[in-house]
Amino acid sequence: MSYFSFHFSLGLRHLRLSFSGGMGQGTRARFFSCAESEAAKCEQQQQFCTAKNYRTAIRSFRRFTGSPALSLADITADRMASYVQWLRQQGVSLNTTVCYVKALRAIYNKVLRQCHAVDTRPFERLYTGQVRTEKRSVPDADISRLRGLPLRQDSPLALARDIFLFCLYAQGMPFVDAAHLRRSHISGGMIAYERHKTGQLITIKLEPCMQDIIDRYTSGHETDGYVFPILTTTNPSQAYRQYQTQLRTYNRHLHRLQKMINTDSNITSYVVRHTWASVAYDSNVDLAVISSALGHTNPGTTRIYIRDIDNRRLAEANHKVLKRIL
Repeated sequence: MSYFSFHFSLGLRHLRLSFSGGMGQGTRARFFSCAESEAAKCEQQQQFCTAKNYRTAIRSFRRFTGSPALSLADITADRMASYVQWLRQQGVSLNTTVCYVKALRAIYNKVLRQCHAVDTRPFERLYTGQVRTEKRSVPDADISRLRGLPLRQDSPLALARDIFLFCLYAQGMPFVDAAHLRRSHISGGMIAYERHKTGQLITIKLEPCMQDIIDRYTSGHETDGYVFPILTTTNPSQAYRQYQTQLRTYNRHLHRLQKMINTDSNITSYVVRHTWASVAYDSNVDLAVISSALGHTNPGTTRIYIRDIDNRRLAEANHKVLKRIL
């Protein structure tokens, strides 16, 4: 055998070992190392939330396995079922468990494509749906009390209230989009921005109640920069870290406001979209319109928001029936 043929043969053997789905020591670290690589790619693409989800799931899975290295062949249906059982024993909620499983499945599929390996379907039997949570919308009376609270205008609590109300007025705008909202997104009596989560373009008619809040934080001659004093940098990675810190601060202030208006409603950054959807649905706004306003690409997501409203209407109807017959 010639020198060239010998080394070419060795090279082919090395490739077969590298992509054999767990055969040979060279692939032992492939799953976790590739997972870290995928998280890094997400960061490069400014998908910071996905990167965070990947890393959180990987840390959890590492703790379960107790192994610094796994191959694709080690990701079996039995192992994943045991992992889910372990999470349950640790007191991890079903929704969090589903998030971990989805992240691991996404990583697994990406590694699978890289290695051209056979899919053994280790996630096929695992539940990856969404668990219903308690009703999140805030009643109209609580919104009125929140709006009427006497607060010093330059206080952190006033800022938190203004952002909450602005997000509610602006078709349930998520806090992350309010944080990144720029003055250049506002023109000709309209707000037009891309949703941070999906990239979908959202267009909102600028109503006087929204303009009043914007005017408190923006002078008339400014044409760019952030609308609200939440972020101070345009660097994507730094802005994401700032956003996470500000979100925690925002929710702490909302919790204080909740106590000040003496309500049992859970006032957080997450209830705004549910509240807007609830009010719209109660006002007989068509489901398709609500879905479009919220930027949902799947109307099924909107139905999750309003399912509890349907249950409430059923309860009210039953109450009227019982009132007649009792």
